[in-house]
Order: sequence, then structure tokens, then C-alpha cells
Amino acid sequence: MICACTICPPASNAVNSFREEAHLVNAKYNKSKNTIEYNLNFPAYILMRAGIKNGMLYQILVNWEYRDAGVHKEEIKADRNTALKRMMQSEEIEITIFACPYKKDEILPKDIPLKITTNCKREQDVFIADKDIDVEINCNIPLGWASKKGMMVKAYLDGKLIKRHLVKSIPYKFSIKQVKLDKIGEYSLCVNLWNLKDNFGCGELIFKHENREAMQNAVNGLSSEKIAYIKRSKDGYYQIYLHSLDKAENKIQITSDSADKRTCEISPDGKSLVYTTNTGRIHLLTFNDIYNPMEIKTDVSNCSNAKWGPDGSFIIFTGYADVRNDDSDIWQYSLQEKKVKKLTDLAWLQNDAILSGDGKTIYFINGPECNKYEMFRMNLEDKTPIQITQKNGYIMEPTLSPDEGKIAYSFSTNGYYKIWVTDKNGENYKQITFGETQDELPSWEGDFSIYYLSKNGKTGKSSIMRLNTESLETKIVETTPEDIIWFSKR
Repeated sequence: MICACTICPPASNAVNSFREEAHLVNAKYNKSKNTIEYNLNFPAYILMRAGIKNGMLYQILVNWEYRDAGVHKEEIKADRNTALKRMMQSEEIEITIFACPYKKDEILPKDIPLKITTNCKREQDVFIADKDIDVEINCNIPLGWASKKGMMVKAYLDGKLIKRHLVKSIPYKFSIKQVKLDKIGEYSLCVNLWNLKDNFGCGELIFKHENREAMQNAVNGLSSEKIAYIKRSKDGYYQIYLHSLDKAENKIQITSDSADKRTCEISPDGKSLVYTTNTGRIHLLTFNDIYNPMEIKTDVSNCSNAKWGPDGSFIIFTGYADVRNDDSDIWQYSLQEKKVKKLTDLAWLQNDAILSGDGKTIYFINGPECNKYEMFRMNLEDKTPIQITQKNGYIMEPTLSPDEGKIAYSFSTNGYYKIWVTDKNGENYKQITFGETQDELPSWEGDFSIYYLSKNGKTGKSSIMRLNTESLETKIVETTPEDIIWFSKR
């Protein structure tokens, strides 16, 4: 399949306003009166050049000036320009006019726009390159008038010259081999057309190199213990990365669509991942098919903080049944029945829900917006909420230990979140992390060890830590200079 993209030159700020390629306009030159007459079928900015037929010499007579539709007669003032005056009297003179259909108040391009086509599949604003890239450039420009030798094509990949070729005609085709794409990520392909004296036309194409087969094989080769986390990628969006617990250096970006990811959690069997986005949607991604995530469609708006049920057969999440931002509830979605039901129906915000192993008891955070958040427990049969903390601060992200005897959570009264541990009744609580870091998202590893995310506001670094809840011995699992906003370990 061939996908085409018409691009305005990079120097222009009017990418969205450009509608067509430059049009070649017929012109009549009256040598005795030294005038050029032409007709425009549409309002346009024009570039008028005079040159010797099949020669490389030319002079710009009108440099991208606006003209209304209709017949125009331009007088050439060459009295003070000896070279131009000599050229205009030559029998081999040729006048060339290019017109771009812009409105008078639109920003015009500085060069002739080139039309670039490629065999890459287009996804939203970029092309996906997972094989050799075939490129074709074209524009409505005759080449013969500019140079006896033709025109020079120069192609740059991320600023590096990869193609330099003299062409006698266009369209012109060339290929970029996979071996040239030595990184996974975004590239910029810029193509210039030269007439051996000046830059004549240019165009730019943005594409992403994704060797999908290799990336899928890399995900398939990860160990059973994995860490997934969310950070900002080069495309500007918060994306999800995955790696084996023992090989943090081998990170694989497993999402790439144009939406910020907000939360993610690996399934109990370690084979898939559920995540939410800033658009309020929930997606399910299986690790053996990372390029085809499935959206979980519910009737609930503004979904967030999706988590797995204990056996992986359902998902619980926070959602808003109406537009009141200070009133959310906990919902459950069955993956088999594809049905949703409400688990809480209380005032204020309910968030950060976790379930007991038998699925009969739910723990969650409840409280008015911008006020203190406390932890509650509720039996799903009688629906009676019981407040189990009295911390007078902000409790977030509770997580239940495997033996269900303890709950770890993050808590703040002064702006710094720290990890605390309490029993399931909210008693015998103690702080287990300290210092001027933001410590968030505790996750149990056995009954006496947790993983958590620690952020250093002074250095900007994020670290995934492992902590023994009894001895308080801490170990750095991974440190990155980027800001990690969420992580999940399984």
C-alpha cells in the first residue's frame, strides 16, 4: 500500500494552511516592452524567475509576493542590473512562474513544496517503518530550464546526509535500508532539491522505526518477573515501558499511541497488563501481542486507576457516573461476561480500591476533594463502609499483603508522601520510609518486603526501591533520570 503525504517546507509555520503543490503558470514575455503577462485562476503567492533555457543562471524577479486572481502584467526593471538586462535580451530567455494557492493573510513557504510518498503504513501523524523504506519525491516543476545537468537531490536522515544524486527528471525514487535505521524510535527525513546554485524545493517526512517482529520477540523473551512503568517518551506522551526484573537496562516501549498513560498494572499471571489513559479509557494489552491493545468499553465516564481482581477474571476501577468531579465510585468489570457493576455508592471520592483474596471485602480511599483521605473497608454483601484509619492527612495507594494481615500505603501531611504499614484493622501502624523524597505506590513481594517508587525533587531522578518491612533495609532496584509517574511489579 502506498501512502502519500504533501508537506510544506520545514521553514514554514503554515503546515496546516498549505493545500496543494506549487502550480506552474504560463507566462508571455514582451521583450520590446520588457513586460511579463500571466493569468492566475486563483489568489496566490508567486515566485517569478528568469533564466537561460537549459542553463543554470537565473534571477528572481518576484519573490513570493501575493497576487489576486486574474490577468497580471509585470514590468521588469533591469536598468541597474547589468546581468539581468543582458539576460532579458537573450533569445534563450525563459520566464518561469510558480504559484501557491494561499490567501493573502496566510504564511507562505520559502521553497517549492515537494510531495513525498512512502510505502510505510500511516498511523495518525507519523509513518511506521518496520521494513525497508521506499521513498518517492515529486512536484509540479520542470527541471530542464534550471540546469543542463539537471537537479541535485539531497536526503537527510536526522540531519545526516544519506542520499546525494543528480537527477534529470522527477519523480525520483530511492530506498532507505533497515541497516540505516540503527535505533528504535522517531526519525526525520528531509529532502532538498537543488539547481546547483540555490535550494529550490524541500519537504519533510516524520516516521517511526518500529521493528515490530523484533520488539515482540524481545517482549516474549522477558522473564516471568517483570516491571512496567510509565514515563514521558520522545514523542511527548507518557508511554508504558516493560523489562525483566533482573535486566532493567533492556527496556521495551510497549505503547505508542497519542494518549498519555496514567496508571498500569500487570495481571496476576504476568501475561497481560491493564492501563488507563488521560482520556478516561481502559485498555487491556497482552504481552504476546503488544501492538493490538483492546479497549474495555463501559458505560462509565472518566475511568481511572484500573486494577486486577485476585484471580484475573475481572478488573476494578474508579469511575464517574456523572460530570460531578467530586463524586466518584468503585466499579467492577467482568472480562468474561463483559458487564460492569457498581461496588460503592457513597458521597465524595472513592479511589485506589483493592480486594481481598476471596473477593468479598474491598478496601478503598474515601474523602472530600482537596481534603483529608482516609481508608475504608467494606463487605460487599452488606455494603456497610467502616473507616479503619484516623490519620488526618492524605492516604493513597493501599495494597494488601499476600497473607492479608497488613496493608501498605503512602501517606502525607506536609507534602512529602512516605510509605506506612498497618494491620488490616488500621491499628499498629508505623512509618517505614523517611527523608525528603516522594515515596509512592507500594507493592508487596511476599509478606515482609515491598517495592515502591521514590522521587527525588532536587535531582529529578526516579528510583524503584525494595524495602524489608521488618529490618527497613533498602535496596535500589532501578534508577532513571526521567520522571516515572507510575509502576507495577509482578
